[in-house]
Amino acid sequence: MLLPVLALTITGCAHTVPMIPKVERIDVPRKFPIAAALFITPEARNAILRKRPSTLEGWAYVHEFPMGQALEDASLSTFSQLFQQVTVVRSAEEAEKSYRLYIEPSVEAFSYYHGVRWPFYGVTYSKATVRIVLGSG
Repeated sequence: MLLPVLALTITGCAHTVPMIPKVERIDVPRKFPIAAALFITPEARNAILRKRPSTLEGWAYVHEFPMGQALEDASLSTFSQLFQQVTVVRSAEEAEKSYRLYIEPSVEAFSYYHGVRWPFYGVTYSKATVRIVLGSG
C-alpha cells in the first residue's frame, strides 16, 4: 500500500493552470481596412501543454496549460486592434477562399517556475510566432 502513495508523491498530479492572457493596447493611428482571418486549427485550439516547471523545487508537479485557448484569445485581442475585422477560421482552405490575408499564430517556447514556497506561477520565457499569408500566396 505504501508503494502507490510513494509513486504519487514522487510523480505528482497534473494540475490545470488557468491562463488569462493580457494584451496591452497597441498605439496605432487607425486600423487597417481589411477583414483578416485568424487561422487556428481545432487541434491547435484544443492544445494543452503538459509541463514540469524549470525549477528543481517544484519539479515533482506536472501542470497543464490550456495554451490553444490562450493563444486564440490573445491573438484575437491583439489583431482586432490592428484590423477592421478579425474572424477565427479553422481551415486554411476557408481562410484562403474568403479573406485577403490570414494570420496563423503559434507558440514556439514556454517555460515557467513554480515551487512549494511560491503561491503563484511565473513565466520565465515564452515565444510566439505569427505567419501572415496574403491572399495572393
